[in-house]
Amino acid sequence: MLTIHPVFKERRILAQIVTYARPSRLFRYRRIDKETIDRELKAIEEGYIFCAGHTTLNDPMEGGHRLSTMLSKGRSSQAVKAKVEQAVGSMGIASFSEIKNHETMWAHYANNFKGICISYRTISLISGLASDIDIVKMNYSEDPPVLLRNSETPEERAKLSLSYKTLRWSQEREWRVFSINQGKQRY
Repeated sequence: MLTIHPVFKERRILAQIVTYARPSRLFRYRRIDKETIDRELKAIEEGYIFCAGHTTLNDPMEGGHRLSTMLSKGRSSQAVKAKVEQAVGSMGIASFSEIKNHETMWAHYANNFKGICISYRTISLISGLASDIDIVKMNYSEDPPVLLRNSETPEERAKLSLSYKTLRWSQEREWRVFSINQGKQRY
């Protein structure tokens, strides 16, 4: 019989990626119309971020991914794929940028320079949002992420899928807030 020393029981199996370099502020470009202004002012006054569904995002390639060879050959590959797609559909997302003075962002997201740019202190968001919410720096690649045959949950795989955009979007320097539910997320 093999006995495992208690010290080794506590050891993590996988290393973790940690981001120490984070922007001091994150920005949201918003259009100005009656509905948007009312919604944004209410969000600021009441201290929440609204996390919308992925179908409201502007890039039609959002949420794309590939199954690894091992996962795609498994008997449960179709069930895994369906669960990931369901998680992508229910995930709440709020997009931010590291930059406040980018002309393309003003044109695309702030009604052709007629909108507003809301500034958030990153540390306030990190310390104020619930522990089950993630703030993720986007990855930019021509290749979609690969879902591996591992123990990740459908929600973790959905976040991976929604954390990638093609290189053509890299100038946005985007960060995302991910919630497992859509709607208001208090901070």
